[in-house]
Amino acid sequence: MEAPQFPHVALILLFAIPLFAFVYFSPRVAPFAGGSDDIRVTGKRQGQSIKLLIPRSGKVLASRDNAVAAPLNSPVRAIEIRALRKNYDGHEVLHDITVNVGYGAITCLLGPNGAGKTTLMRILVGHEAMSAGAASISLAGTETLADRAVGYIPDSSLVYPLLTVREHLRLVEAVYGLGRFSRAREERFLEALGLDEHADVLASKLSKGLKKRLMLACAVRQGARVLILDEPFDGLDPAGQEMLMSLVEQLRDQGRCMLVSTHRLDIAERVADELIVLDHGTLVFSGTPAQFVRIGQAAGRQVSGDQTAFEAAFAAVSNRNESRPRLHEFGGMAP
Repeated sequence: MEAPQFPHVALILLFAIPLFAFVYFSPRVAPFAGGSDDIRVTGKRQGQSIKLLIPRSGKVLASRDNAVAAPLNSPVRAIEIRALRKNYDGHEVLHDITVNVGYGAITCLLGPNGAGKTTLMRILVGHEAMSAGAASISLAGTETLADRAVGYIPDSSLVYPLLTVREHLRLVEAVYGLGRFSRAREERFLEALGLDEHADVLASKLSKGLKKRLMLACAVRQGARVLILDEPFDGLDPAGQEMLMSLVEQLRDQGRCMLVSTHRLDIAERVADELIVLDHGTLVFSGTPAQFVRIGQAAGRQVSGDQTAFEAAFAAVSNRNESRPRLHEFGGMAP
């Protein structure tokens, strides 16, 4: 018997609300893994098998115990973390983290690879449990399902490979009962995100940068007020970085909470309104970029050679030895 063709998004409307790949909930509501009562949609597209798991019940999208409503641009803190610790096999990877993140700002979670940035983000969205402490998210907006969601964009690309860009948006609309954009409005939305020329391209055919934009588009379309982006600029070419930085700034200007992790000092210097700096799992700084630079100056760190003020400040707060030789000294030497 010939395999059924992949159903249109309209068919998905016949089923209960699926857990969409770009939204994650608190530890009480565990990420959906697929149970015996779930609906499995299978079929083929362009000769490839495709499967979607859809919960028969909408309970998986229950409201978070630690989420309360707050208006956009509110003085209410979006994210509060208190004395948070995380241990792996007796080794503490996050040490007594206490910090706040607000609305209407880009807060850069800065630190080298291995500093604990991803672990902290995964704890915030419920993918990992903390060992001690507390963390809460105050969601802005009305008490509707779409407005209660937190948009999480991990470093890996979580897209449905056999859905097009346009179909991803329509799936979000179906999941959250948002109503369809008109064709003209849909085109303008895609154009604003730099996806209009790829609207009918399968996600599997997109570059890494376009996949990140697609995930961001879905989070914005669903109505997320708190956006958590893990290393979104990693692996992008300069043009892709500029486009994504512009989008992040526009979302900030709408009053959303933007928590963005990066190991890139130059990107943090460009986009951050607030900085949270981690080093070896320890919070070494929280404040504005101007305060960050002043700490470096107060510590007597002089900017020299091709070092920037941000690099000098990071060396000061992390107690790193920046007196080692720099490679440009050896550029013309024969082996």
